[in-house]
Amino acid sequence: MDKIEIKKKKHTNSSLIVFFTIFNSLLIFYTYLPATVYFFISIIIYFFSYYVLYKKYTFPEIMLLFVIFTLPSSFVSVLGTPYSELPITFHAIFIFLLTINIMFKKKFDVKYVICIILFCIIASLQIVFVEYPISLLKQAFSIVLFLFSFLLIKHFSTTGSNNYKILSMDIYISSAFALGIQVLIQSYFHNSGINLGTSAEYAYGRFACAGLFGDYSFAGLFITSAIFLILIRMFFYKNINNIIGFILCCFLLLCVVANTSRTGIVSLVLALLLCYLINFRYFPVGYFIILIMCCALFYVSIFAVAGNRGGLGMFLDSAGRIENYIDSINFIIDKPLLGYGLGLDNLLFYTALKVPHNFFIQYLIQTGFIGMIVICLPFVFFVKDTFTAHNKYKWLFIQIAIASMLIPDIVSSRFLFTVIVIISMTKNDVSIVENQHIENC
Repeated sequence: MDKIEIKKKKHTNSSLIVFFTIFNSLLIFYTYLPATVYFFISIIIYFFSYYVLYKKYTFPEIMLLFVIFTLPSSFVSVLGTPYSELPITFHAIFIFLLTINIMFKKKFDVKYVICIILFCIIASLQIVFVEYPISLLKQAFSIVLFLFSFLLIKHFSTTGSNNYKILSMDIYISSAFALGIQVLIQSYFHNSGINLGTSAEYAYGRFACAGLFGDYSFAGLFITSAIFLILIRMFFYKNINNIIGFILCCFLLLCVVANTSRTGIVSLVLALLLCYLINFRYFPVGYFIILIMCCALFYVSIFAVAGNRGGLGMFLDSAGRIENYIDSINFIIDKPLLGYGLGLDNLLFYTALKVPHNFFIQYLIQTGFIGMIVICLPFVFFVKDTFTAHNKYKWLFIQIAIASMLIPDIVSSRFLFTVIVIISMTKNDVSIVENQHIENC
């Protein structure tokens, strides 16, 4: 009977994943729908999905699944308008419902609550002197929304079956898959003169597209993080079929090429090589051959992305970012304590700088050393709490940390929230290859 129930649950989960993948992929056309139609279709779908899931999973578990399901549309408001016009999305609503539930259960670590309160105090102090308080509140809202992820660590690190963990990761991959389809649809329709979602034309014939994401680098990084997750599951945990995993990786790499952003593919290659160098003792020679094949595939993808950007020279060009870093130093020195204030409008008004494509430089300018310390503290606690020696999923965070040195405002990327929770859920999972290595020794 138990086996029959497990099969039914897996069948339901697979059907739901396929359904949401199709739904998220087709959302690229949402602008052709009236706002009320988009809203009510979404409401019906989420209520129906909740009805399907509520007998199998707890409320927090379902809300987390919805948070991951809504990643491809996390930059679209509940009324189908751009996030800049109405910063209330279904993705944000599910995060709030999840966080409130965890808070009522009192299954959170107080030190993370203190960090969030301190950040809110700093943002409140900045409102007094900034030129554009609304811009400040929008960015502060995004940061607080992300910081809620740390409140979930204690709950999800002690609950959830192995099947639920796998389901969460499957949905993460399916969401990246759906975003990749959005990108490919954009590329196809662009050739027909129709622009969908977030896209732009640049010099040397480069056409960048991010699906419904608000940033091209975020889109590329999200897709490549799904590739890395697949490889981690294939190599370390063997909980995904190798053939299916390889096909998914090839498809997602094609989507990265269409996206034309370089941050995702570069951070993936660096993180993958670093991961192998540290863990090579667990793998037989055959895995090294597979790694070489993967690197060759990534090498081809890099040159394909470079070709879409106007050649290798443009791929390696800093696009003024190094000069931006140097100019930022003077502004950091001028206001070292609380910075110039959150909000991109305030950054432009006071410094005339573009957003620095570096986590530390950006927040040092915007929040000073005090704000920088407060923002970094949850990350320090998170690494201390979840980075066990045998948790290989931590490499997802390491890849994103590498990428954060090359792109702006990583905490607004949406998917980092989910990565924090996935690593928390799996912190005690020992990889199969590690177990085999220990047995052989």
